[in-house]
Amino acid sequence: ILDWGMTLEVPSNLQYALLEFIAHLNVEDYDAVPQDFINLGFSPEGVSAERLKASGITDGLSFAFRQLSAGGGPKKIAERVEGELKQRYGAELSGPELEKKAQAELLAAMEAQLASEGVDVKGVTNVMEEVSRRNRELFALPPYVLYVARAFSTLEGIGLSVDEDYAIVQECYPYLARRLFTDRSPRSKAALRAMLGLDGPAVRAPSALPFGADTVGVVVPTAQSSARGNGGGGGGG
Repeated sequence: ILDWGMTLEVPSNLQYALLEFIAHLNVEDYDAVPQDFINLGFSPEGVSAERLKASGITDGLSFAFRQLSAGGGPKKIAERVEGELKQRYGAELSGPELEKKAQAELLAAMEAQLASEGVDVKGVTNVMEEVSRRNRELFALPPYVLYVARAFSTLEGIGLSVDEDYAIVQECYPYLARRLFTDRSPRSKAALRAMLGLDGPAVRAPSALPFGADTVGVVVPTAQSSARGNGGGGGGG
């Protein structure tokens, strides 16, 4: 099922970028996500985190990742998205009505983006097309993503055949836990602090760590020790 054609060497910088990205998503620190996407190679060289954030691209990608991490495959994702839309726009609305509401909000956000860039929205014949054209300059799909997507889709398909709530992303968390609590690099320590909600009052502390009970029982004492050890040397970051 998985062969050497579906493997990829992951350089250390990319490994740390992935750790940081997952840590920030876990505590819903979305202000940090644009820089994460730059570190992950999703933007061409020269694109700033501020410009990427203003485009709204990272909001959509973060939403998609949250849905994937919840598991259940396309069917469960569609159910969750519909539930979120009903909560947002009204439980009494039908599917087409919800879609219309979502499209209207998206269009308004796109018009606001163009206006913030000094564009006269009234002179734009197709707002979505113009925003898409502008955002293409900000976004690039790294080659490694294709390898990851291919491997994950294969594994998740197998998992869903025996468990309708299976989530391949959740299966990555034991590795993430081991890496965060054993890697002594400054970037790994910073990702751990972010994951535990220790990096400032503006960041939401996670309601639950994304690890299984067996993993938490081993790593929480280590987390407390690490947090105490990092508390006095804040310069490492």
